[in-house]
Amino acid sequence: MLKDGNQINLEQGQTTNHFLCQYEDISQSGYYKWRNRIRSLNRHEQKHNNLIELIISIQSQQSDGYRYLVAVMLTKIDWK
Repeated sequence: MLKDGNQINLEQGQTTNHFLCQYEDISQSGYYKWRNRIRSLNRHEQKHNNLIELIISIQSQQSDGYRYLVAVMLTKIDWK
């Protein structure tokens, strides 16, 4: 049953993707464009990954506790 109350019958030969696109009221071309897009990180994901790499590199050099870690991070990143 669709959101608008209409019913979709899955006919023989009709693909599941076609049915799901109808059910969610999205175009098949939009679905395939989304599915086939090249996955690139957005700026937030990239910053997150950079921060994790920095923390790991600092911890591998020294383990002087979280205060040292924060101090080094604040000097290497432009945080205010």
